[in-house]
Amino acid sequence: MIFEKEYGNPNINTSGCHPLYVTIDHISPNNDKYGHQLVCYDLNDLLLWPE
Repeated sequence: MIFEKEYGNPNINTSGCHPLYVTIDHISPNNDKYGHQLVCYDLNDLLLWPE
């Protein structure tokens, strides 16, 4: 994963964040009880949760 701030700015060259830039995600969607995890943007986009 990439942690450098310049790769996470979605306004740079209008190309969005680097696919490996780190983001914080819920371990269990809509449930703060289980905490959070660090994942890259591309992985976060692939996570599909049942509703």
